[in-house]
Amino acid sequence: MQIPSLYDVYTALPDSRTAEGKRFNQAGVLALITVALIAQQNSLRQITAWVAACDPTLSARLGFRFGRMPSYGTIRRVLLRLDLTALRPALARWAHSLARTLPVSDAPPEPLLSLAIDGKTLCGSAHGPDMPATRVLSAFAHELGTTLAQVPIPATTTEAGTLAALFSDLVLEGTIVSGDAHYTTREVLSTIREKRGTTWCASRTINHVSCAA
Repeated sequence: MQIPSLYDVYTALPDSRTAEGKRFNQAGVLALITVALIAQQNSLRQITAWVAACDPTLSARLGFRFGRMPSYGTIRRVLLRLDLTALRPALARWAHSLARTLPVSDAPPEPLLSLAIDGKTLCGSAHGPDMPATRVLSAFAHELGTTLAQVPIPATTTEAGTLAALFSDLVLEGTIVSGDAHYTTREVLSTIREKRGTTWCASRTINHVSCAA
């Protein structure tokens, strides 16, 4: 099975910019942003400075014209106009294919891809009594060592009530989903079955695990 490059994934995304705003193709800009983030350039200005310092020959390889690299304004506009509803499932499918096809160690691949679900409160996100701390629900792929999806948990619901939104962009077929015991509700299990997930395991303590197929 041949896995497409991230550039190919980005190329398939819709581009809502006008014709005048497409001097730099969206896929190339997103590829640069991705590599800059890997290089620990986390702010928009850091990314722009990193891009400006790149080898100019990279411009042609990414399909940019006139040997130029995108500016701060171009990078910002691409991010602002990016269709996240298309990006999230595209990246989830790509990551799922990568995890099932390329083992990251010499050990034989597991028959099921491990996917851990957990909710966390973001440290320092609370601002007084009128703005409580932000909570997020994440799906972590052990084989890749990365978070595949993350959604905010509304103040009016629970982690279990947010699972449907988290799973909406994920590929669950061929996965074993693990999480805390309070996730084992009929609604959660039904959602996993609808997404063709194989098994759900919920750990209550270190020494006791209950599973539902």
